[in-house]
Amino acid sequence: MSWDAIEGATNYKVYRDGNEIGESDTNTFKDTGLTAATDYSYQVKAVCGLLASELSSAAIIATKESQSG
Repeated sequence: MSWDAIEGATNYKVYRDGNEIGESDTNTFKDTGLTAATDYSYQVKAVCGLLASELSSAAIIATKESQSG
């Protein structure tokens, strides 16, 4: 997933369903270990030193159904 970069941000904290799941030095993040055919809510917080932004608005992302065969 990706989002608009914030000028001056040194990194970003990524949240899934309200829980912090990781950090990124860029405006992209790859989440792993997700369940197929499930909706997840993601939010991002920009960090610059000791300062941090408010959480972004939530983006709902749906995983695809698993392919069996």
